[in-house]
Amino acid sequence: MNTHNLSKTPIEQPISSNPQLVEVPLTPNTPIAVQAIIIESIELNPKMRLALTYSKIINIICILDIIFGLCYSLYYPNFLVPILFSISGYLGTKWFNKNLIIFYLFYIVFNFIFRVVNFSWLLSQSYELHTNASFVVLSIILYIFEILIIILVCRFLNLLKDLLDSEIKFLRTDFNTQKQFICNC
Repeated sequence: MNTHNLSKTPIEQPISSNPQLVEVPLTPNTPIAVQAIIIESIELNPKMRLALTYSKIINIICILDIIFGLCYSLYYPNFLVPILFSISGYLGTKWFNKNLIIFYLFYIVFNFIFRVVNFSWLLSQSYELHTNASFVVLSIILYIFEILIIILVCRFLNLLKDLLDSEIKFLRTDFNTQKQFICNC
C-alpha cells in the first residue's frame, strides 16, 4: 500500500461540531465551484473621470497644507487646529464625502477672507509695506492661488452633487475594475 498519498479521503463519520479538513491536490483541470453574483456593471463616464482628477489635485493640495501646517505648528502650536480642516479635505476627497468637503470649503473660504482683511489692515497701519513691493506682489499671487483652489473645490463639490450614489460608491471602491463581485464561498 502506498504510504505517500497525495490526498486524504474523508471517512464517513457522524456529523459533529468539529468538521475535518481534507487535503485534495489541485491541478489546473480541477473544477472549483464558486457562486458569484454580479452586483452592478459601471463604466467610468467623463464626469467620474473628472471627479477622480479633481480628487487627486485636491488631495495633493491638502497634503501640502498639512505639511506646512505641521511646520508652522513647531513654532506656534495654534496651527495644529487648521491641520484638522486640511485632514477633513483630504479624507473628503479620498472618500468622495460631500460633508467633509463642505467643511474644508468653509475653512479655505474663511482663511481667504481672514488673510485679505489682515493684509488690508497691515497696509493701512504700516507705511513701510507700501514701499515693499515684493510683499504686496507675493501676497496678491497667493490670493490668486487661493481663489483658484476655492473654485476647484467648488467645482468638485458640484460635480459630486451631479453624480449618482452608485457612481460615488463605485469611485469609493476600486474604480479600475469594471465589475464588482460578491463571492458566496
